[in-house]
Amino acid sequence: MSSLIRLVGSLGETLSRFTQRWIPDSWVVCMMLTIMAILLAVVGAGAGLNETVLAWGGGMWSLLELAMQFTIAMIAAHACVSSKPAYRFLDWLASRPNAMRPVQAVVLLGAYSMTIAYFNWAASVVASALFVPFVARRNPKADIRLLIAGAYLGIGTVWHGGLSGSAPLILATPGNPITSPPPGTEPLLDRILPVTETLFNSFNLIYLAVVAAVALVMVAILHPRENARTLTEDELNAIMPRTDDPGRPDGIVPRVDLVGGPSDRLSAGALHRDPGLRSELDNQRVQRGVSHCRHAAAGHAGESRQGLQ
Repeated sequence: MSSLIRLVGSLGETLSRFTQRWIPDSWVVCMMLTIMAILLAVVGAGAGLNETVLAWGGGMWSLLELAMQFTIAMIAAHACVSSKPAYRFLDWLASRPNAMRPVQAVVLLGAYSMTIAYFNWAASVVASALFVPFVARRNPKADIRLLIAGAYLGIGTVWHGGLSGSAPLILATPGNPITSPPPGTEPLLDRILPVTETLFNSFNLIYLAVVAAVALVMVAILHPRENARTLTEDELNAIMPRTDDPGRPDGIVPRVDLVGGPSDRLSAGALHRDPGLRSELDNQRVQRGVSHCRHAAAGHAGESRQGLQ
């Protein structure tokens, strides 16, 4: 069994090196697929190049509604998981595994990702990504590559059988294009399918449980027993999510320049608690404004006298 684990771990290391060396950036893959689609339309379907390009450009705008829904879901999820209560919870949860057993950290991150993904795919993408630095900081021996892979287990395994699965929800929506297609087209289904027959079907629930278990076992086996790739303390600090001030219970906001000079930088929380200090700063701003107006008026008067001469 141990030899099989070492073999799988070595295979994962080899695939990781190959991916980092040869797999292009996602934007490059997108452009390659776009060119391939244009070639297939021109060569396979006999469409003209101008017609194909116009169809691609016109079709892109039809996705704006869907893209806006995805964008709002991602922004809302980010706002939720980057709040101070979530920050404290993620830090506490990341400290649960034994730091001397990095496999526990990887399994925790994978289970967390799949649990969130079952309820909402957008929250899983954001929450899992933000959870990675917490786990990496609390478990410095965990392989960062496998932690990132574990963070994507939810979106890669169970989300479409969960509560935010697109197809089951569309099939349960009255007037969907599957049951109510455009005129002249036969419907693919003669009735809507409630979620009790799809998402909450016993087959679907058992399937999700089996897939989740297999995924967790695989990430546990794939973790290298030696030469794990980890991050330095500076690299961890660079990717850690930031709140206003995680260590301050009163929620003071970051320091801001209220008066203009480096020596005058005061926190908004201090001004809120000390009305006398706030009044003094207001007076300083007024005096500076009056002085600026006097200098400006003197300058304009001098220019006017020169013009009359």
